[in-house]
Amino acid sequence: MTNAIFFDTLKNIFKLEEERKLKERTQFNVFEILKLQSNENRTHSAFIAELLNPHGSHLMGTTFLKLFLEVTDLLPWFSLDGVRIKLEKHIGKVDLEEIRGGRVDIFIENGKQTICLENKIYAGQGHYQVERYLKHNEGNNHVLYLTLQEDGLDLKIDHRFDGQWQHISYSKTIIDWLEQCLTVIDENYYLLKESIKQYIVLVKKLTGTMEDKKSAADLKKLIIENIELSRAVSVNYREVLIDIKNEFQQEIHDLLKKQLPDGWTVAIGKKANGPNASIWIKPPNEQAMLWFGIETFSGIGSFKDQFIVGVIDMKRQYGEKFTRAFEKHTLQKKDTWLDYKIIKDHEDKGLNFNDDLFLVRLEQDTDYREALTEHILNVFSDYFNRSNEVILELTS
Repeated sequence: MTNAIFFDTLKNIFKLEEERKLKERTQFNVFEILKLQSNENRTHSAFIAELLNPHGSHLMGTTFLKLFLEVTDLLPWFSLDGVRIKLEKHIGKVDLEEIRGGRVDIFIENGKQTICLENKIYAGQGHYQVERYLKHNEGNNHVLYLTLQEDGLDLKIDHRFDGQWQHISYSKTIIDWLEQCLTVIDENYYLLKESIKQYIVLVKKLTGTMEDKKSAADLKKLIIENIELSRAVSVNYREVLIDIKNEFQQEIHDLLKKQLPDGWTVAIGKKANGPNASIWIKPPNEQAMLWFGIETFSGIGSFKDQFIVGVIDMKRQYGEKFTRAFEKHTLQKKDTWLDYKIIKDHEDKGLNFNDDLFLVRLEQDTDYREALTEHILNVFSDYFNRSNEVILELTS
């Protein structure tokens, strides 16, 4: 097969996929139109809690809640009598010494037993968050920690809480539950059914589980029949995307150098052809190795594919002092990161340098690139201004 025919066939496969999407209308999604797809509380917690609520507007009583408890293996334990659902439930002032308190995203109670559901779309765990929730109503409580994917979670929870909490995911638990909900809804409940269908599509897009088996089979056949050409396309494809990432990483590095105060330096850590592609912003005493960091420009890192700015303690020397300096603030910690903040783009969408379409837009849309660059620099500047004096004091 010639190159021209190969690419014509490839285009035809994707054309058929677009026609399928058009037929199924999966591109029209009210959650995305209203830019609510990544909003943990206003969209996901609110929608899930409404379905779980026996007194919700769905008028299905405890049906959806019962299915959810079955999917999470909690039905034999949790009684459905007198169930109440609350959003953003305050369970006491946060106390990091006693490891208590906080605000639970979705709180399920029946007068005696409680379920604390913590909803994480892009944010990481707050300081001792799961253990703080586990200590609420201890002995009659269960914590569900909900993230987009099943894998990659690294929570170190005291073994005395084994069996009292579990990690659940949108990609498996929530999709399974919602698809079971669809099977029990009467056809007369058209709006309810369509709303859940649209939400399932949204979740599948967020978790990368949308699929078309016919297109996948055709693509596999085409690649096998043209393996040499496919290999050449694959190699060049990867190199082109890595170049885009590296160029943007260098651009941010160069602009940061111009705006940093005297004495601070900026350096590229790992480049975007591997994991944890980062930029380090170092104080005058850079040997102290308490630095600001921005990562990941490769889309693969300590925070999976999330793009963050934070403070890292390379030698694990400053954790307690840094935490005390910000005792009035809730810090998000992970491994050697003493605090971090997830950066979304200026359109309030998640930044993922592992997303090919994002990289193409970054390369081709000059207005988007300029706006995104300015936004990243502004977010960093705000974060830097909050913490730089503390770091100077600790490292002087």
